[in-house]
Amino acid sequence: MGILATAAPGIAALDTPNISHPTPISSARLSVAASQSSETSDDTSRESIHSVSQELLLESLAYYRSIGGSFACVQIPDPMDVQVFRQERPFLLLAIIVVTRWRHRTDQTKLEQEFLKDMGERFFVKGEKSMDLLQGLLVYLSWQSRYHFFTPQPSQQGFRLASLAANLVVELGLHKKPQCSSQHDAIVGVAHPSISGGLSEFWKREAQRALIGTYLACTLSAILFRKGNPLQYTEYMEQCAVSLAEESPYPSDKILVHFVRLVYINEQVYDNLHHGDWGTGDTTNDEKIKLLVGAIERQLKNWKSKLPHELMDHCQ
Repeated sequence: MGILATAAPGIAALDTPNISHPTPISSARLSVAASQSSETSDDTSRESIHSVSQELLLESLAYYRSIGGSFACVQIPDPMDVQVFRQERPFLLLAIIVVTRWRHRTDQTKLEQEFLKDMGERFFVKGEKSMDLLQGLLVYLSWQSRYHFFTPQPSQQGFRLASLAANLVVELGLHKKPQCSSQHDAIVGVAHPSISGGLSEFWKREAQRALIGTYLACTLSAILFRKGNPLQYTEYMEQCAVSLAEESPYPSDKILVHFVRLVYINEQVYDNLHHGDWGTGDTTNDEKIKLLVGAIERQLKNWKSKLPHELMDHCQ
């Protein structure tokens, strides 16, 4: 997740003080349209954010943009009206402040506690489903992956958070191709439905990144903790990644498709070569294993042959 895992070759763990590696898990472009799909208000997040100074907000957003490659699944446009952002995406903004305050650990710990409390209230108590909640969760999950997954005794909290993100993706309908251009807008609740064209495209990119980020987080954490994947691969994910690579102006969007393909290969390995249903013994014979390994080797070779030059150094 940041990219979260290194269950795949060539993917390095994210280091908090130096989060500049070109890895995804966590991205989706911020929509300027208010997300009104939540059935309840997000007063807690707004109170926390309104207590933060304008200077800190600008500093946090600037730093977050500078390391955008490490949070490729939640992109923040520049320029952007900070006051609009503060009003419409308070939970996402709180997540950004949390992950960018690593130089001030005491403040970061306090903000993190507020973030987790707010997340619990909004998701479990109020039953909220919104892009604000999903994007904030993805940003936090990407940053926290270093602690949850790359320690001698990794915590399963990361898998639980990824499962929450998968739940939100399904509730918002992001896992399925929209039947019409305005379907996603209707799900999330665009503030001005009369606005056409640009706004729908803006939201489309944001939704695609969120779906991809959640898939990567779910798959890699499921593999690490030997759990069932709460959001399995679909062809629509590949379509989203290709669309971003071809049409998005963000450099990090050009490489998401390669991460999706690599993680899908890992998912196939996990599903087919996991020595049976945990604890029931190996049900895969040697001949079948040989065929599967050969198929996976060919997929990896094909995947590597299509990598852009800037990613080759990460795959040695």
